[in-house]
Amino acid sequence: MVNQPPVSYCFGRGEPNGWIDMKLIEAGGDLEPRSINEKHPRNKERHRLLWREG
Repeated sequence: MVNQPPVSYCFGRGEPNGWIDMKLIEAGGDLEPRSINEKHPRNKERHRLLWREG
């Protein structure tokens, strides 16, 4: 499971609001936040999550 906040909810001042684009890969998933403000420094900041066994 990858838990995300509701769409466009900001947790604090300066935090981006938008959505997460997730692409599944064999080993896990690539997450890329998309900010409504395209100039936000965290817009398109990629993160890779790898599957792990429970």
